[in-house]
Amino acid sequence: MPTPHISARPGEIAELVIMPGDPKRAERIARERLDDVALVSDVRGIGAWTGTHDGTAMTVMASGMGVPSMSIYATELYREYGVQRICRVGTCGAIQEDVAVGDVVIATTAHTDSSLATTTLPGVSLSFGASFDMLAAAVAQARGAERKVHVGPVFTSDQFYHPRADITPALESLGALAVEME
Repeated sequence: MPTPHISARPGEIAELVIMPGDPKRAERIARERLDDVALVSDVRGIGAWTGTHDGTAMTVMASGMGVPSMSIYATELYREYGVQRICRVGTCGAIQEDVAVGDVVIATTAHTDSSLATTTLPGVSLSFGASFDMLAAAVAQARGAERKVHVGPVFTSDQFYHPRADITPALESLGALAVEME
């Protein structure tokens, strides 16, 4: 059943969703990586394409920027479309000196200053962790590629221009690899 943000009909969204923030990146991934791809939703410029990759059905859909936007789409995908897994892909800004442009960062955990992290357990700020099976598969796949791979925590913020100048050195000392927004 269509939602306020997704117009796909039942069965048009795969159980696996690849989710970059950028709508143009979602379209590019879908068109370049999926076979038998079809646009199944296009609400507010956020397209969703479903097809197959190596015989596996998947949907590529953008999330927009920020944790609140991502949470809207993820909630509707899980609740209304039977999605089982969402894999966030995209760009990030390096925090550690050894993380270079073009390297692959696989997040084990996303620390955040988003208020979303306190809604589940008021007064407790949560770090969101990856599913172990998806994490292990992503690490195994990435390590077979020709790029340097970093595995560890990242920082996710709703603020692109963060007002706290002390945040990056603190995150670096805690081992955070990069900062991103979804």
